[in-house]
Amino acid sequence: MLQEVIYWTGGQPFLTQKLCQLVLQTALNTSERKIILSPKTEAYWVEELVRSHIIQHWESQDEPEHLRTIRDRLLFNQQQAGRLLSLYQQVLQAEEIEDAKNKNTSDSWYPLPPISPVPTDDSREQTELLLSGLVEKHNGYLRIKNPIYRSIFNAEWVLKQLDNLRPYSQPFNAWVASGFQDESRLLRGNALQQVLDWTQRKSLSDLDYRFLAASQELERREVQQKLEVERLKETEARLASEQKSARLQRRLLLGVSLAIVAVIILGFTTLYAAGQASLSEVRAIASASNGSFNSNQRLDALVQAIRARQKFQRLDLQNLADANALDLQTRKVLEQAVYGADEFNHLSGHQGIVLGVDFSADGQWIVSSRSHSQAMEAGWNTGENATTYCNHT
Repeated sequence: MLQEVIYWTGGQPFLTQKLCQLVLQTALNTSERKIILSPKTEAYWVEELVRSHIIQHWESQDEPEHLRTIRDRLLFNQQQAGRLLSLYQQVLQAEEIEDAKNKNTSDSWYPLPPISPVPTDDSREQTELLLSGLVEKHNGYLRIKNPIYRSIFNAEWVLKQLDNLRPYSQPFNAWVASGFQDESRLLRGNALQQVLDWTQRKSLSDLDYRFLAASQELERREVQQKLEVERLKETEARLASEQKSARLQRRLLLGVSLAIVAVIILGFTTLYAAGQASLSEVRAIASASNGSFNSNQRLDALVQAIRARQKFQRLDLQNLADANALDLQTRKVLEQAVYGADEFNHLSGHQGIVLGVDFSADGQWIVSSRSHSQAMEAGWNTGENATTYCNHT
């Protein structure tokens, strides 16, 4: 019987004394019935005593107070409570999974992969948890001190306390239950910001931080997607504007191209007309040279033939037939004027009868004179008897 008591209390002095007293009182109350306990019934009898007098309605039966002191020690500091509960939860889960392995069953309440035992360290959270008396060090790991603590402060109790601490317990639990896959349960917008403000100066569990980090990552992606959608809309609007501008530019380019074509056509037409005019001018000068030659104005014919030939040589005729014909014509009149001309000089100072002529001493000038009446008719301001003209030889 004492061995079963030690199993349930783990040797914790207060619980051991309390359970021994319960066993004694119960044994005295039932001694008159002469209950004979076999070795197989002792464990069952002590377990029933523990569950009925300690575990069930433990808050009301905790006299003198012991279990409530442990509870208050865990929950007193709200800034650290989440961290302590999370640490205790890891110890509890590791023991539950180990028990499930030993029983070859899987009755763990939490949808988590197997969790390794929590190794001891000198962290503040482990120190607080050890001081509460709820856990102890064993072979370098933390373990729950006895089955009574484990039955009272079980997984459901831890989850309830964490839910009381979390203002986001419902979406958090749903997210965990989905195996951390249901992103619709994550926080966004103002709800996320309010929770982040609430977490300031609080120490949360690793799972809580994972939930908040996933929420922030989801919000970042959604904001990024929103920005990309807005950027896409802006790009589409800019593309539409550019397409409209491109259409206007194409129309403008088409109009300019047509104008350029028209100018080119007009230019070619003008150039052709100018070429034809120049061609006609050369022909006319050549014909005039031929006419002057026939009128016995040989020197004028020669000058006109030279002019016609020079203009012909400056022409850029593309039509070979016109070029050959005009070449032949200008060459012919030039040869005719050169070989048929008699060289003589003209006096161009006046057109009337010359009364007198004289040369300068250097032979460069010729002086001619005419009558006073002829000079007056020409409008010259002359002397009474004669007017003098100089012509350069």
